[in-house]
Parts: sequence; C-alpha cells; structure tokens
Amino acid sequence: MLLKFGYQDFLDDRRFKNTTETNIRNYKTLLGEFVDYCIENEVVNVEDITYSHVRQHLLECQERGNKAGTINTNSLVENESIYFEVIGIIM
Repeated sequence: MLLKFGYQDFLDDRRFKNTTETNIRNYKTLLGEFVDYCIENEVVNVEDITYSHVRQHLLECQERGNKAGTINTNSLVENESIYFEVIGIIM
C-alpha cells in the first residue's frame, strides 16, 4: 500500500473510532512528518518501512530539538511504539 494512502486510512480509522480532534491533529503532525521523511528517502510503500527508518527519523527529530515530532512524550522508545502501532494498523 502506498504510504500516503495508508496515512489517510489511519486518520480515517481514528475518526471512525471517535478519536478526539486534538489527537487527530497530533497524529497528523507526528505521522505527517514521518511520511515526508519516508518520501524524501524514497520509501513510498508501507511495506518497505523498517525499524531503521522509524529510528532514524526520531533521532533526527531529537537532534533538531523538534518537539512537534512527539505526542505528549519525550521518550524515543514510546514514540517508536506509536509509529509501529500505526504501521501495523495500516499494513
């Protein structure tokens, strides 16, 4: 599945499950940056995302001091679990 469609499917699924608009905005910020990162690194299919892609993106966010790359946490491990939860849902 193309990453951009998986991203949209995930957001639609969250809306269907009555996720708050605040959480939807947080997902858009968190995942939108990751989708952009993947596309910049020529990863366009969800199935091609690896642990390394997630880890490298989060490390780059951390190096930039980018708090927008997190959802209510500064923990890299917790952020990784959010990404993998999402990837699992859209695969």
